[in-house]
Amino acid sequence: MMSLKSLHKASLIIISRFGNGKDPSRQNYSCVTFGANVQLSLLTQFPDRSLLLTSLQAGNISTDAPFTSFNALNNGFTRLAYEGNTGNTFRLTDLNYRFYLGDRLAIIVGPKGISAVNVFRGANRIESAGSCPISLFAQRNPIISLNAGQTGLGFDWQIAKGFSLQGVYSAGNAAATDDGGLFGRPTSIGVQLAATIFERVDAAIYYLNSYTNNGTLGSAVGDNFVGITFPTNVASKFNTNAFGGSLNWQAINLILVDGLASPIPIFRMLDSLAT
Repeated sequence: MMSLKSLHKASLIIISRFGNGKDPSRQNYSCVTFGANVQLSLLTQFPDRSLLLTSLQAGNISTDAPFTSFNALNNGFTRLAYEGNTGNTFRLTDLNYRFYLGDRLAIIVGPKGISAVNVFRGANRIESAGSCPISLFAQRNPIISLNAGQTGLGFDWQIAKGFSLQGVYSAGNAAATDDGGLFGRPTSIGVQLAATIFERVDAAIYYLNSYTNNGTLGSAVGDNFVGITFPTNVASKFNTNAFGGSLNWQAINLILVDGLASPIPIFRMLDSLAT
């Protein structure tokens, strides 16, 4: 028997920030704003334990300075975890099918919502946007968000009790025929080994390979622009290899200590591939 469940979440946020990147004359004034982020998810569950996830999201929360402002270079360092500016218009954020192969291997495939962010098990037990730390940087290791795609395939293999392996391949522009496609560009592939070392200690190590063709790392956190040539504005192509790890200790039920580490991502310019 097929069943349909709905999950919904609404975040109403009051934000006060010092400075105003849109108006240089008001840099020393605080700005108080009020915004919202609404999410609606529909879970269609089938008798074979598989399910279809469809999610919509709308919001107007953004701390970004305009791209024409010099302050835009700081956008990746100050972003909040629950931001989601769609201009108050609903957008499709998830459309994927999840099923089991045996008792230990789960597969996820679909045109929306396939990325390392959604496939990897987070060492941080409160990693979701609804209950995570306020800062997007504190939510997870930034390299997991490198070139986060939308379309692809992922798996989650429970190797043994307390140990699991996840993998994902995603394309960021799978519907485009001129500069994208499922195996075109940009694309990313990643793998993670996660473990519950003790009852209150979780750890994970991961590797991600990302290809971008727009002169950026494709990340919403940290320094993103790495290869745009001025004044011609020609975007370079990059192949990035990133390694990292996370360690999480839940000291008591109300206190959680989280740490992450990753060396500087190794990227190689691929301008020779330009057409």
